[in-house]
Amino acid sequence: MSRPRRFGAFLIDVEGVLVHDKRYQPVAGSVDWITRLIDRAVPFCLVSNNTTHRPEELVADLVAAGFPVVEQHLIGALGLGVRLLHQDGRTRINWLGTPRLASYWRAQGFTLVEDGQCDAV
Repeated sequence: MSRPRRFGAFLIDVEGVLVHDKRYQPVAGSVDWITRLIDRAVPFCLVSNNTTHRPEELVADLVAAGFPVVEQHLIGALGLGVRLLHQDGRTRINWLGTPRLASYWRAQGFTLVEDGQCDAV
């Protein structure tokens, strides 16, 4: 008989795994599971490809749903985009996503352009 497999860390998708959808209703048992990971100091990252909400909004929605998480637990598309663009020195962008996030990109040090020369779309 083989021994149960032990995992050293987890990458956990948010929508469809921890919560059912963008209403952030927890999947049965997911809040308890995350709480146990934290209590046992098991490393994990929440991953999300959500590009309609700021990272702090996603975390606030998770906290409101009962998850004891902080922004440092989240690896999201927007945060990765910011890091990669800054790393490559690309600061002039043409943001085609939701207009309400334009201020997010500006606050992260980007210049938003609608027409003309840009470093990234």
